Amino acid sequence: VLALSKALNQMQSRLGHRPLVIVGHSGGGALAMLLATRRQDVAAVVTLAANLDHRAWTKRHHYLPLVGSLDVTDEPVLKRAIRRWHLVGEKDSVIPFGMSRHAVANDPYAKLLAYPVDHACCWGQYWPNLQSGIKEALPKTLVMSIKKPED
Repeated sequence: VLALSKALNQMQSRLGHRPLVIVGHSGGGALAMLLATRRQDVAAVVTLAANLDHRAWTKRHHYLPLVGSLDVTDEPVLKRAIRRWHLVGEKDSVIPFGMSRHAVANDPYAKLLAYPVDHACCWGQYWPNLQSGIKEALPKTLVMSIKKPED
């Protein structure tokens, strides 16, 4: 998270300081949320099939707990008034819709949107419309992807 934040600082210095929209897929979505807790220049976060509660995720899949890992549910971002769009796949068995819904249930700034995709396939077909919608909603921002969605 620190390394990504430093990279964003360098990018902001080169491109001019503008509010950021950080976009992340899967684990990149969790990183996007964690970055938002540590930066004041984030206007919005967009996650796609993101692991927003790794404790629930490890329990669901019977994995060992991620000891020492940062967890979005422990972070103060929920108290900050930045927009959050969480896009989930209706066919996603890795991060099921219900897990995402539970993770954002008490977040007044979060909007949960479902798409007819699974965890990996076929977010790319929606990406152009999503990106233009973000730019339309937040025109003076810079959209940065942590992990580009692939087909």
